Amino acid sequence: MQISSSLSIWERLWRRALETASELTDGMIWQGMLRAQRQPEDVRRHAEILSMLKGIDRLFFHELSQYPEWAQDVELRGRICSWVSSIRRINTDTVSLKMRGSTYRFHFTSRPCASADGEKLHHHGTLQLFINGRQVLGLKLVQDDEALDVDWHEVDIDTFVNGNWVADLKSLSQQILSENRVREPHPSDATAQLVR
Repeated sequence: MQISSSLSIWERLWRRALETASELTDGMIWQGMLRAQRQPEDVRRHAEILSMLKGIDRLFFHELSQYPEWAQDVELRGRICSWVSSIRRINTDTVSLKMRGSTYRFHFTSRPCASADGEKLHHHGTLQLFINGRQVLGLKLVQDDEALDVDWHEVDIDTFVNGNWVADLKSLSQQILSENRVREPHPSDATAQLVR
């Protein structure tokens, strides 16, 4: 890489950041300060990724995050998807499960955040997914305080590494729906909405 010395230090840093970002786009995208400088094709790709990930947050909140407690309850244990071979809550924010030979670790944190005028309170959260110890997803989520029973909504992507895990989680959602239909001929709205 040869950058003209007549460029300012900031221009050189910015060009290097862009080169680094283009090197990362095959695997990991939307990291650091480049999020604010998306080009139109990047915005389109961002929308495609968010669309592809629709339902993964609901899969976590409505099913997978409940599994450790369900595993302890004789009546609820049967609701755990047959594909899941082991499940445990590592701490209040983290759930780990084994499925088809891989370990999926979901880590969720949230915090309250007031609007600029102080009138409205939201909750901002981050849902991260690690597969076999490697982070493949980081989603930024938001939820209105006035309706805490509503789902979290994806607002941005922190980390995304494309791979078979997306299809695997979509298949898991479908399997859960299928198993739930056998147990409950009329599934709850939350369960029926796992995959949009």
